[in-house]
Amino acid sequence: MLEPHAMFFYTWSSGIELWDAELRRLMDVAEMSDSSEHKRISKELADKLLSSAFLTVGENLARDLRLSSSLRQFKRIKEALNGVDAKPYPLRPAALRVMLTELGTRVSEELEDRLFLFVLPENAALYRLPLEGWGETRKKFPSASYDVEEAGRCIALERSTAAVFHLMRALEFGLVALGKTLGIAEEQLSGQNWDRIIVAIEAAIRKVQLGERHEQKSADTHFYSLAATQFAFFKDAWRNYVSHAGVSYNTEQAVGIHRSVRDFMRQIATRLTE
Repeated sequence: MLEPHAMFFYTWSSGIELWDAELRRLMDVAEMSDSSEHKRISKELADKLLSSAFLTVGENLARDLRLSSSLRQFKRIKEALNGVDAKPYPLRPAALRVMLTELGTRVSEELEDRLFLFVLPENAALYRLPLEGWGETRKKFPSASYDVEEAGRCIALERSTAAVFHLMRALEFGLVALGKTLGIAEEQLSGQNWDRIIVAIEAAIRKVQLGERHEQKSADTHFYSLAATQFAFFKDAWRNYVSHAGVSYNTEQAVGIHRSVRDFMRQIATRLTE
């Protein structure tokens, strides 16, 4: 998805006004002068306009936004500027001004058919850097990155229920990793619902507890038990509900769930990996 900054449109419209003012000045000079040099666009001015951000960046954005009519006008203007020394018909300020005015009209008309979404300033970072703050989660659970990114961007775009859905998907990579660490077979983890996976994890933890013989093993089972309890909480609080119709979440709820999932994933990333 394209992400043009709103400031660009302001800058571009200011640019066309500045060039229009310059061409009007040249037209006034030409009217009061008998010199032929004052009645044409100089090579120096043509090169300045050709290399300006107004023309180069504007054409690139028009291409990205598929402003086909505007692109054709950009092409005409560039061809005219590249041929300022052509004889016997040099490019005159009035003619260039008409071309720039036409460009502005075309861009304005075509933008009316384009829909732009506004991201609140406080959500901009979440949209642009959705993985920021997730720590080792990115490295330990790389497969979860897609859903983490989508969750952040959904919150930024105020699609809160979709954000919670993606967060629950991201959590599943941690749940499966916990199961694998406890020696649970792949077929018991892949494609299974969370209830069955959590039951299998709890059974595996009990087996480990029965065989505990030293302090490290006790610390491991404590970590596994806390993680399993937290996964059960996520399942009962949100995962079971977001998967069904009729349940929705607002932005405040989604932000809170996002924070909880992020902190939990960072915590288990210290001991688990997919």
